[in-house]
Amino acid sequence: MAQRLDFVSLEIGGTRLDRWQQYDVDSDLLIPADAFSLSVDVPTEDADAIRDLVAPGAAAKLYVERVQPDGSRHRSLQMTGHIDSREMDVSRQGGLTLSVNGRDMAGVLTDANVNPGLICDQHSDLLIDLLQAGVSPYGIEVIADDSSERSILTGERGSSTQATLERREARTAGVSPASYSRGRLDASRAQGVPMDELLGASSDTGARFASGQSPSDVRRVRVSEARPNPGETIWDFFTRHARRFGLMLWTTADGKLVLGAPDWRQAPTYRLVRRVRNNPSDPNNIISGGLKESALNSYSSITVMGRGSRADGTRGRIREEVLNPDWPASAPDRPRYLNDPRIRDSDAAVRRGLRELMSGRAKQYAITYEVDGHGQGGRLWAQGTTARVIDDRLGIDGTFFVVGRRFRGSRQDGTTTQVRLIKLESFEI
Repeated sequence: MAQRLDFVSLEIGGTRLDRWQQYDVDSDLLIPADAFSLSVDVPTEDADAIRDLVAPGAAAKLYVERVQPDGSRHRSLQMTGHIDSREMDVSRQGGLTLSVNGRDMAGVLTDANVNPGLICDQHSDLLIDLLQAGVSPYGIEVIADDSSERSILTGERGSSTQATLERREARTAGVSPASYSRGRLDASRAQGVPMDELLGASSDTGARFASGQSPSDVRRVRVSEARPNPGETIWDFFTRHARRFGLMLWTTADGKLVLGAPDWRQAPTYRLVRRVRNNPSDPNNIISGGLKESALNSYSSITVMGRGSRADGTRGRIREEVLNPDWPASAPDRPRYLNDPRIRDSDAAVRRGLRELMSGRAKQYAITYEVDGHGQGGRLWAQGTTARVIDDRLGIDGTFFVVGRRFRGSRQDGTTTQVRLIKLESFEI
């Protein structure tokens, strides 16, 4: 039998539950709230205490402990959130089986309506300040740079050198590695000041976001006409306005809310291989899975029309066409035309066109693989990363974006991970 490498636990009120029968942990950048379900055996002597502790609404943290290549074990936080529901079943012997379901911190933001007076009560016109005001009742911190938090998710915080992590974090923050430190990052967040301003330097040219912005740029985004619609959820309200600037929202393992965009240029963290003939020096590691290609619910081009200012300063009709680079050459053209009176310039028209293509393009080419365990080497699988894929059976050879991952385990079937990948630059926001 293969060595067991991964150990999942749920921590509530300082108590760890890890005698699991089965579990399912699903995370995806394109789905607002990540979710978990876990069934555990509770010893009879602990039943009363655990029953009172594990209740709907309770704060919970989900961890995966992984055996490292050197034989040591490292526990990595994967999700911070709340329990939504529970089921309890008592056996003839009096043992308690407890099943819980929950979501990360985005769960409450997708349920709760935004305060209609938020924009009136908030004096700053910075988007990130408005967002912080909207989520502060839930104790959520808003950030624009998630590299240091992503190292928690993958487990790199405990397995990579400080210098390696800080070089990546400096690039994420948009400053030079020589001027970066975790202390300065904390000071930047605490003061609400972009790091390059804190350091008295210009933003580094290596902006990482798909929108072409660095976290320092994101902190400067200003909004107007940002009034909530009646009955609009907190998540929908802020997603609507973040998209105006090519940004999106997601949560970190430790419960922070990120205002940013995907990093298409990062180096691959993982390697997925399926060759017709296995190469012992680079062995196959894909258990099963495949590719789904579709032209349904997508378009060959989007043409956006509006009225606004031209480049020469005069006013007139705006018309911009955005082409879908993944549209199959054998398929007939399927153009779409949008008339949006809110479009005031060409940049806004292009961004609206790219946003309309987002959902369709992400579904046009989607790879799903099942792999053994929950990590590769010393790193756990994590969304928002990239993987090098070599699949002879499907004719795939390239680097792809890990948009989601699903950890599953049971006493009968062991531990597996479903990895979901899309093409780099599959969408813009």
